[in-house]
Amino acid sequence: MAVEYGIEVHDPPSDERSARAAIHVGRLKKDYGKVQAIRGIDFEVGEGEIFGVIGPDGAGKTTTLQILAGVMEATSEWLKFSAAGASNAPT
Repeated sequence: MAVEYGIEVHDPPSDERSARAAIHVGRLKKDYGKVQAIRGIDFEVGEGEIFGVIGPDGAGKTTTLQILAGVMEATSEWLKFSAAGASNAPT
């Protein structure tokens, strides 16, 4: 793990399924002061899969999507967008 721009950046997973994922999110966290809006979620979306995010109000759905879209910064994360050829994984 490294800290870049005040954000914890974790090493990517190395298993075969993760290597084939179009989107991989690992250890995603978002804090607003002492409030934890997102508490370390992990998920993968394979190429061609349809993926939905459901949950009650205040569960962090919009915050998660805003982080994926680059509108908001996470407190801690590892994101990889294979289909787009972009990643924030450490080099």
